[in-house]
Amino acid sequence: PDNISFETLKNELSKKGFIIYGGRGYLQDKNLFLVSNMSKRIDKKLIDEFINAFDEIIRKWNQRIYFEEK
Repeated sequence: PDNISFETLKNELSKKGFIIYGGRGYLQDKNLFLVSNMSKRIDKKLIDEFINAFDEIIRKWNQRIYFEEK
């Protein structure tokens, strides 16, 4: 999303136990990030937890921006 920086998203996901890395080269300027699995412990539950954490952060961030504009 345009209204949240990569660093903010990275920090908020980290608080929830997920680590993301920024894009490399020209992708870095486009505010893109990488999602990867570095263990054998991946299942549908873990993927759902990541998606839910990501969604929660974006929703809270959008609410914050909305109320700051008023």
